[in-house]
Amino acid sequence: MRFYRFIARAMLALALFASLFGVARAETLLIMFDSEGCPYCEQWTEEIGPIYPKTEEAAIAPLLRMD
Repeated sequence: MRFYRFIARAMLALALFASLFGVARAETLLIMFDSEGCPYCEQWTEEIGPIYPKTEEAAIAPLLRMD
């Protein structure tokens, strides 16, 4: 029984350490699903595509385009 308490405390300490020191970090992405022939995708590519990488939003959420 003592062994299981020790393991539980060790796991709790490890989780606390990971949360405090940023071992596990999340990344924010803007995911755009592209489709060939999609008028909205084409409009975004023409109007927003060239300027998005220069915006503050792109620094926070880089664009990931997927087919």
